[in-house]
Amino acid sequence: MASTSHHQLRNPIPLKHDIVERSFVDVEHPGYDDHNIFLRFPALDCDATSEVLGVTFGVLRTACGILADNRWDGYFTRSKSPTGERISLPDHDIIRSGTYYYQLPGYEDGKWPVVPTLQDWRFPHDNLPTLWQNSEQAELLQTWDLPPHRDQTCHLTGSSMISQNAHIVPKEFDSWFQNERLTQYCSDMNTFGFESTDDKTNMLRLRDDLHRAWDTNRFAIVPKSSASSMVAWRIQALDSQVDLVSDFHNRATYIPYRAHIAKFLLARFAIQILKRAAPFFRPDKERLVVRRGLQVPTSLSRADIPELQPKSRSQSPRKRKSPTRLPTETDQLDQELYHAPSSGLYWACRRKRRRAGSDSDSSVDTTSDQDTADDLVYTRCIDLKNTALEEEERGRRRTRLFCE
Repeated sequence: MASTSHHQLRNPIPLKHDIVERSFVDVEHPGYDDHNIFLRFPALDCDATSEVLGVTFGVLRTACGILADNRWDGYFTRSKSPTGERISLPDHDIIRSGTYYYQLPGYEDGKWPVVPTLQDWRFPHDNLPTLWQNSEQAELLQTWDLPPHRDQTCHLTGSSMISQNAHIVPKEFDSWFQNERLTQYCSDMNTFGFESTDDKTNMLRLRDDLHRAWDTNRFAIVPKSSASSMVAWRIQALDSQVDLVSDFHNRATYIPYRAHIAKFLLARFAIQILKRAAPFFRPDKERLVVRRGLQVPTSLSRADIPELQPKSRSQSPRKRKSPTRLPTETDQLDQELYHAPSSGLYWACRRKRRRAGSDSDSSVDTTSDQDTADDLVYTRCIDLKNTALEEEERGRRRTRLFCE
């Protein structure tokens, strides 16, 4: 009997050739000297003939509008002059690789103010860009309604291999998320009054490698269409890494329908665009910026914007995993046990307290890899109840657990 194809020996997966010629769409600010690029996209999109390389016009226009404080009425010119010939294209068309200027009506000198950080960007609840308005209208028709048994598969590939929950708006921006009232779009009724970025509407399911690429802003998820297709959520590569481009760029996704998910994806796109625009702000040059709390636009350099300063290690939002160890008598722990009957294991939720006599008022940074006070630590514990390792403590019997 002949072997089936999945039992046959196969050659290694063919290596992909790197992109030989890289090109970009650069957008300069018309209010400053030449070579003041405030946004750059790799030219990865092509038209039906596969000959025109560039960027989808609606995606580029939305990105520039975010940096211009939600001005969606801007336009592109080849020359610095705002009276230069305008480039007008449908949102699904391709703007060719090259250098352009983003102009705003009302700024004859071209010096319009730029939003420097996410903390200064106001979410446009009632003023979504055209591309996102169209995506909300088409969502019911174009998103996938996965059956329950497929709910744990990757929303980009459909793969069931090692997929993880991934935040759309990262958890580190939870304060901004709440201040901008994005909590009104949360859908988990069990968290009413405590809505946050952990809401299920703000979650994607991603394969492990794509989760890492998502966390490092290697790609965005944006609404795209063509002359012959309706709007769908598609992957937009933000760099020219060969595997990302050849395997994923412009592919439709399996994101299931959720009301208001378009708003969360717009917020994530804004986070990614603002990060890409950060090099425009230089310590030796002032830029006219829009800052929250200031009545009028103000000229500031990068050094004047705290959010653009590099973070010290102690300020990093990345969580550091504490080494696991056996609890000692000197640790004062409140411990609650959660038993998992199917595994015979216990999970210990421990709240670590400062020991008596600790210098809690010291101004010296004592940050270490150990958990800080009031951190919760979940530790898998082996139940040794049946090994007679029990003792009398404070007049009651207590089970001893060895924690891994």
